[in-house]
Amino acid sequence: MNLTVNGDVVRYVTQLAGDGSVRFEVTKLREEHTGVHGLLRIIHNTTVLAQTILNIEKDDQRAKLVNSAWEFQFGSWRTTGTWTHPDGSLYGRLDLKHQLDQFCGKAWDFLTNSYGTEILEHDLSTEPPPLRFLLDPYLIERGGTLVFASGGSGKSYLVQAWAICIASDLAHIWPVTQAPVLYINLERSDSELLRREYYLAAALGLPAQRTGVKYLHMRGQGLTAALRRAEPWVKDHPRALVILDSVSRAGLGGSLIDDEPANKFIDMMGSLGATWLGIGHTSKASGDRIFGSVHYENGADIAIKLSSEEKDTKTGFSLGMSLQITKVNNGRKTKPANYALEWNGTGNLSNIRAASEVEFPDLFLDRKAGRTERVVDYLRAIGSATQAQIVEATGLDTPAVSKMMNLADGQFVRLPQKQNGAYLYGLRAEGS
Repeated sequence: MNLTVNGDVVRYVTQLAGDGSVRFEVTKLREEHTGVHGLLRIIHNTTVLAQTILNIEKDDQRAKLVNSAWEFQFGSWRTTGTWTHPDGSLYGRLDLKHQLDQFCGKAWDFLTNSYGTEILEHDLSTEPPPLRFLLDPYLIERGGTLVFASGGSGKSYLVQAWAICIASDLAHIWPVTQAPVLYINLERSDSELLRREYYLAAALGLPAQRTGVKYLHMRGQGLTAALRRAEPWVKDHPRALVILDSVSRAGLGGSLIDDEPANKFIDMMGSLGATWLGIGHTSKASGDRIFGSVHYENGADIAIKLSSEEKDTKTGFSLGMSLQITKVNNGRKTKPANYALEWNGTGNLSNIRAASEVEFPDLFLDRKAGRTERVVDYLRAIGSATQAQIVEATGLDTPAVSKMMNLADGQFVRLPQKQNGAYLYGLRAEGS
């Protein structure tokens, strides 16, 4: 059985008598704990007879697809069809099932082997090329970046400004390398992003009527559907930047705090083979990390915390922003950088520039609470929590929280109540 692969599509074709053919195609293959899943199609000439997403290792699911395809072509009452091999022998329903079984048994290994992965030894005779950034120091080429902040902090404005600067090669605020940009919008209306881009381009001093940024507006449809549309464009633009607004709208199942959707998100974005940037939110309890599983931040190459402060001006208002790199795999951890977005009296964005500490004194004070203060603030707001919940909400590691909770003369006390088998902890009453 001679299979072929084109991108992520694995294919097998059986020639029939005359000019006809039966074709099997499977795409979106992924290995899960229950087996290999993918979108499987049975096609006669150019007609798709049946298709579905299924576990290709399950015989009953394959049989159901074969029956659906056969009945579409010949009707449910036909046990044999009119298909014949070039030698004149009949090609029946059992032949179709047998070939599909063989195809599905080989498709996953054939796809993974097609990647051409080899066991290599690195050649250290020459120095590797330097790291390249699409926007220095925040977007490393072919890497992944997460920008996170609380709601209303201006992170989407900032990221859209980055998109315009990279697509239009505007380097007077940030050092950029020009590249194609695709902005995947899962959260906002297309009219809102159009309006923002209009005023952002003017504020950046862009005279052209187009910025070069491409948009994929799929509000409410999730990351899986969006990437299905985006992947062909990304393949045609291998140096592209792909922006996702936002991580919380990815719709990969479960809760954001679950590890599986977080790992799936990182795998899906990484599989694009492009530079990517995701916009995330912080939890209510702590603004020091992206809300959700630690695997979001662990899987990114760079994580950026954005803090902001709004200030009234004579003609409108301004929004001060401080960008702090909290995690970096490649590149460098730089000092926090500060910027300002200005709105005029009509409520339209009018300027983007670097900012100083004099303008936004509160923003640039080192107000990061210590570890104990973070736990105190959290328990004061919620009343009681397990150690695991405290770790999740504050971003502290488990040993640090455990040590704090079990200090004999500390600020915390273990309560007699349990939640899901784990003890609850609260604040020690004053004087006790």
